Amino acid sequence: MTASAGSIGAALVGIATALTISRRRTIRAITAPGLTIGYALVITVDTTGALIVGYLAALTWWGIRLTAHTLRLAFPQPGTALRRLADRTGG
Repeated sequence: MTASAGSIGAALVGIATALTISRRRTIRAITAPGLTIGYALVITVDTTGALIVGYLAALTWWGIRLTAHTLRLAFPQPGTALRRLADRTGG
C-alpha cells in the first residue's frame, strides 16, 4: 500500500469518526477537519490499530446513544410505567 493511499484512507476514517460522534453540524464542522488531518498525518503500520480502536469507540458511542434515544421514544414517561409495573407485581 502506498503512503498516499494510506493517508487518504486514514483521512476518510477521520471524517467517519467525526460524523459518527455527534449529531450537531457545528461540532461536526469543528471536529472533522482536525480528525481528518490528524488521522492522515499519524498513519503508519504501527498506528492503524489505534485508529481502528478510535473508530470502534465512536461506533460504540453511537450505538449507546441510539439505544437511549429509542428507549426514550418507547417509554416517554418511565416513572409512570415503572409505578404501573410495580403495582401489578406487588398486588
